[in-house]
Amino acid sequence: MNKYAFRPYNPKYPTLYEMEKERILSCSTNICDVEHIGSSAIRGVGGKGIIDILLGVDKSVIEDLTKDLQKMGYVLRKEYCTAERLYFKYSAEDPSGCLQMYQLHLTVKNSSEYQALVFFREYLRNHPKEAKEYEEIKKISSVREEYQKNKAPFIERILKKRKKV
Repeated sequence: MNKYAFRPYNPKYPTLYEMEKERILSCSTNICDVEHIGSSAIRGVGGKGIIDILLGVDKSVIEDLTKDLQKMGYVLRKEYCTAERLYFKYSAEDPSGCLQMYQLHLTVKNSSEYQALVFFREYLRNHPKEAKEYEEIKKISSVREEYQKNKAPFIERILKKRKKV
């Protein structure tokens, strides 16, 4: 069964991000940086319709912040974590009553994974041709049910440009 359904870009994404950002910041003063990443952070690019949030913090607060996020309803999904990043999921009704999914990526501020996620977003924001190419990969992947496999080479190609900058 297809777990991934492509959705066109929704102009409410930035507002939903800002609302969730404020809710997260109200739970802790230990957050150094909050970034909106993923497709919903790139105006005009469709995707899964999930708001991706990147938290950059000092390493010393990760354990306490994890507990705070879990109290807020975020679920730690260890199977999707990496050596540098903890991954959480959360769902809630948005102001219009629709269910909104959030993915939260918790990592050390300025770690290599943090920098890669921010670079990728900024690159696509500044290169509309590649952003549309990424969107097309997502559309095709929603049909083929091979989302991660199909987008990985594109992401790797873009991240290689970071090393040239």
